[in-house]
Amino acid sequence: MSGRLAGRVAPFITGAARGQGRAHAVRMATEDADIIAVDIAGKLPECVPYDPATPEDLAETVRLVGATDRRIIASVVDTRDFGRLREAVRDGVATLGRLDIIVANAGISAPQVWNDIKPEDFRDVMDINVTGTWNRVMAGAQRIIDGGRGGPVNTAMGSGDMVVGIAKAAETNPQLPSWVAQPEDIADAVCGLASDESRNVTAAQISVDQGSTQY
Repeated sequence: MSGRLAGRVAPFITGAARGQGRAHAVRMATEDADIIAVDIAGKLPECVPYDPATPEDLAETVRLVGATDRRIIASVVDTRDFGRLREAVRDGVATLGRLDIIVANAGISAPQVWNDIKPEDFRDVMDINVTGTWNRVMAGAQRIIDGGRGGPVNTAMGSGDMVVGIAKAAETNPQLPSWVAQPEDIADAVCGLASDESRNVTAAQISVDQGSTQY
């Protein structure tokens, strides 16, 4: 019996040399997916206090996936290098035929006391964890679109009176007190967060939008 991912190429997996990335690659391979895997497999920024993955680690991932009888295309790539990521996807698709899934797994952790963080440390974390994630998605997204397996589902659930019913139900959603917030409304929230009244609030996302994100 075929696995759940039979016929799919599932990475594009970044950070695939070890840890979670390797686990994703091996698990997806056991479910009959072919793999495009990349990892920096080398030096990490100075703010990272643990040893980096190595080419040998990536080779072990290749061995483990190969043991499942699935194909894997692996390469050493820094996720900050958009051009090389695109090349890795191109080469993988050329061999494996398509791309269906992106697993943007690569990332770093730089534990530091807040006032010890240097600008270059912040930049490195953002470059890898944020911009790097954008790079990974953009490097492969068009290939997924070209594969034609995404988009809406054409079933009877979206036909006939269903369209009218959805529109009618939407009319009953709670209406906002006003159509737009004023700068002073946001300033009120900021002032409250800056006061002692919020002394127990830390690292929280506060939506000052009249609850619109909850509707």
